[in-house]
Amino acid sequence: MMHFFQQQMWKSFIAKNKFLYKEKKGRIIFDSRQETGKGEWTNARAIADMVREQLDPAFFVVDVVDDVGALTIEEQAALFQSASIMVAPFGGSIANIIFMRPNAIVFEVSCGESSWVRDWATDLRIRHSVIRADGPPCKFEGHRTYFV
Repeated sequence: MMHFFQQQMWKSFIAKNKFLYKEKKGRIIFDSRQETGKGEWTNARAIADMVREQLDPAFFVVDVVDDVGALTIEEQAALFQSASIMVAPFGGSIANIIFMRPNAIVFEVSCGESSWVRDWATDLRIRHSVIRADGPPCKFEGHRTYFV
């Protein structure tokens, strides 16, 4: 079912030429959620920098986005469509995997077990893995979750 919705959205956006990733490089995107006020991933930039140091820039681009929700729907679609790999904390913005290309990879950073994201990813032909941030690195304060 999700695959059907994905195809319909792609047709709509491609018809309007809203997103077509033209880079020949793979793109790894970290969603830090720093500007959202909830579910902040405090060391996303440091981890992205470590990943960037290990990869050949001729083949990969590594980006960090602080607030996916501040983007327009077209910008969100373009962002997720361009990602070869998306690393994001569990939350509403991860629903944008519907825009990802088949065989892309999503790493869901979570304090708990895998969620509905795995089911969506399977339907969308996207590879999915959970990075569990349990124990001291994952702390809850009200509705805020800090991945450190």
